[in-house]
Amino acid sequence: MNRVEGATIALEPLPKAEAYTSLLGRSYVFSFDDPVRKRALVSAYARFANTVPVYRLTYPDGLDAIDTAVSAIEGLVESLAGRRASTSSTDA
Repeated sequence: MNRVEGATIALEPLPKAEAYTSLLGRSYVFSFDDPVRKRALVSAYARFANTVPVYRLTYPDGLDAIDTAVSAIEGLVESLAGRRASTSSTDA
């Protein structure tokens, strides 16, 4: 998520490498104390970023545009779900 004063609502797909670093940077459970757990976490985030489309939401300060942001996210989810459904039906 990217809050920018005066911005308009935008959803931008991220390349896999940028998605990975963005997701990992927002990991609040990341710790250097346990190397095994750190390795598992890094691996899980890499698999996630490689499998799931990740988008950056840019939105303005305040709550005035919250309905527009939610509508944009819902539209994206519906679009991705429809694309997945049509891909699944051609795979069968």
